[in-house]
Amino acid sequence: MVGEALTGLRDNVFLVSKVYPWNAGGQKAINACEASLRRLNTDYLDLYLLHWSGSFAFEETVAAMEKLIAQGKIRRWGVF
Repeated sequence: MVGEALTGLRDNVFLVSKVYPWNAGGQKAINACEASLRRLNTDYLDLYLLHWSGSFAFEETVAAMEKLIAQGKIRRWGVF
């Protein structure tokens, strides 16, 4: 629904999504982001938030976020 509403407006919207703690590690974070991109019908997120309190090593999650930036799938990431 949101993806449909954004059709033709993507350049005018700051799009944010989040990854839950149980998906925060490595490839799981990447897969969760890619699923969000598909649902939102976009190529990138302006901000990808990590809902942190998970059991994954923080370094593993940081590496996944940096990979997503390098791939152009997210512009920035943060923790809440």
